[in-house]
Amino acid sequence: MTTKVLERSVRVLIEDFLVRFRVQISTLLIAALILEDILFWTLPNYGWFDDPSWRGLLGPLLVIAGLGVRSWAAGVLRKGFDLTTEGPYSLCRHPLYFGSFLMMAGFCLVIGYWHDFLVIFGPILLIYLLTMRREERRLAQAYGPRWEAYVAQTPILLPFRPHSYRPGRWTLQQWCKSREYRAAGGGLVALLALEIWRLTC
Repeated sequence: MTTKVLERSVRVLIEDFLVRFRVQISTLLIAALILEDILFWTLPNYGWFDDPSWRGLLGPLLVIAGLGVRSWAAGVLRKGFDLTTEGPYSLCRHPLYFGSFLMMAGFCLVIGYWHDFLVIFGPILLIYLLTMRREERRLAQAYGPRWEAYVAQTPILLPFRPHSYRPGRWTLQQWCKSREYRAAGGGLVALLALEIWRLTC
């Protein structure tokens, strides 16, 4: 086996691992940040109850906005049945991940320490970029010219073309099938827990 083939095999194995366990890795990294804050008693800096400035409001609003985007996308997505190009999917190709990054940025603002941003938008961003690249390869194979046309008119992550919006049909059944209630519940509980921790310590 040549060195190039070996390097490619190792790279593919690492990428497979990161993509397959992206949720667990992200959860562990975020849990490590919170544990570090607890151990060093670095309380969240900005809250929404006693800091009415943009710093106190922006973090929680970003978390809620991210949950809203994720819930919207999860209720419209027809995974495994057809290429979804309506609703939030007409604004960007990966609205679920866009919503996740809004949430993570919001939590970083609530906690208020810049090294948290480095972890979130360093390794976690890399993992999700690898995931998006892999998903796009799969969708290109499955949908061919339809996918190419969709890619040509729809940004990958940031919805900066609002004029291209096409309404989509959101259903509670699809939202539940996507198990988005877990992200919604977990995000709101985490936000409330951070606020309680900050106010009571």
